[in-house]
Amino acid sequence: MKKRIITAAILILVCVPCILWNKISADILLMVFLTCSAFEIGRIYHKKLGKVFPLIFSILILVLCLLFLYTKENIVYSYFVLMVMAVACIPIFSRKIKLDDCAVTALFTTVVLFTLRGYNAVYGVNKYLFFFVILISCLVDAGAYFTGSFWPKEKHKLDERISPNKSIEGSVGGIIIAFIIGFILLPHIVKTDILFRVLYVLMLTITGQIGDLFFSMIKRHYGIKDFGDALAGHGGFLDRIDSIIFNLISSGILILLLL
Repeated sequence: MKKRIITAAILILVCVPCILWNKISADILLMVFLTCSAFEIGRIYHKKLGKVFPLIFSILILVLCLLFLYTKENIVYSYFVLMVMAVACIPIFSRKIKLDDCAVTALFTTVVLFTLRGYNAVYGVNKYLFFFVILISCLVDAGAYFTGSFWPKEKHKLDERISPNKSIEGSVGGIIIAFIIGFILLPHIVKTDILFRVLYVLMLTITGQIGDLFFSMIKRHYGIKDFGDALAGHGGFLDRIDSIIFNLISSGILILLLL
């Protein structure tokens, strides 16, 4: 618990100024987290492909981020298609890599692309909305953790197959805590009617937890507890941003549909 709180405090001190300073600093922050997350995904296969693969994959994801944020769209998608095709061809040259390994790597690459698209859409509204999406994602996670930890009665498992430590009580507690705070804060960030406010904040509390469960399912599939150990008490970078990734994607879709 102590390590978790200290790490969270350090992340807040580092990340909040980057998010609120300007878009370049926010871009760099996002690229760092996505690149480190790609390295953690690559580490799943390092015993099969060698220790150099995580580094190569993280560099490829960094290039994807740079192209998306600072070049034309046709260049980005050409690079993306080539990258996915290259990943799909790995089983041809390595008998150790299975088709599901390639599917996870290609899927993560696709997720990164749509995360960047969602990020651009959210930051295009204003930088405070980007901060809001991250805040709600973290509040859901923190609310679920503390509600589940201190629930006085016997807890009901959310899904032992995917995440044995998560409970229904914790999940509901996270949604309630994040929803109340988000409902109060959102009108100070963007002008919305009350129906949109309810639906948008509720969506973030739900899709954030879906993102968490999705990446937990990948961890269970490969028999690992965390994607890494870089963030004491939190696991790896991907363990920290799994819900943020899904919330950026869902927010981006909503903005593109409504604006």
